[in-house]
Amino acid sequence: MTSTPDTAVPTTGTPNTGASADEVKQIIRDVWPDELEERALEIAFRESRYVPTAKNYCCYGIFQIYWSVHRSWLSGIGITSDQQLFDPATNARAAYALYQRAGGWGPWSQTNY
Repeated sequence: MTSTPDTAVPTTGTPNTGASADEVKQIIRDVWPDELEERALEIAFRESRYVPTAKNYCCYGIFQIYWSVHRSWLSGIGITSDQQLFDPATNARAAYALYQRAGGWGPWSQTNY
């Protein structure tokens, strides 16, 4: 039996925007349940190459969270600024919450691009 990871964002601390790829991988392993972490690692690598400050026209951080689409519910887990998504721990928690809300990997399917 796996416990459900805490997706709440800490309200204190400094964002770790300079995390190395190895640190980012460990953060993902810490946030995501064991049975999902390998796929989560694959997606984070595909989306950002594990670069915490990755950004394109719409999406932020290691899992490339689409800020304007998800900002309304992200505020409910303590993410009130797109800049918070550059912190890999915050981004990984948001991605896992998104996975739960979507009922799977749909937000990262290739058909969404």
